Amino acid sequence: MSKVTDGPESFEQLEATLFAARDYVTPSSDLRPRTLEQARHATRAQGWANRLTLITLGSMLLWSVTMPLLRELSSHRDKLSGPFPAEIERAAQDYADLHRYEAQWGLVEAFRDARQLRMGGER
Repeated sequence: MSKVTDGPESFEQLEATLFAARDYVTPSSDLRPRTLEQARHATRAQGWANRLTLITLGSMLLWSVTMPLLRELSSHRDKLSGPFPAEIERAAQDYADLHRYEAQWGLVEAFRDARQLRMGGER
């Protein structure tokens, strides 16, 4: 084969050579289906990679927002939590014994006191 130079005659000669070779190379009958299948496979793999990237970024964002929030809430846990059931039951029994209430009315008084203490008021 001859060497190609940059002149216009060499391009014309190259075009003529390629035009003459058009019947030597023919695509196979399954070229289009194979090409389409390869394109689908590449697109599917890229889609999964994109989904995985979005899931990872979303998880990192959720983690970075949730952890400081949980840390802040845990510092206020004593203010947010109410009395334990054993404390309420003991206070209800004390009210019932002190004022000769029935146990249910002692429970009402115990909850009323717990609510007053939680809201910062005095009884």
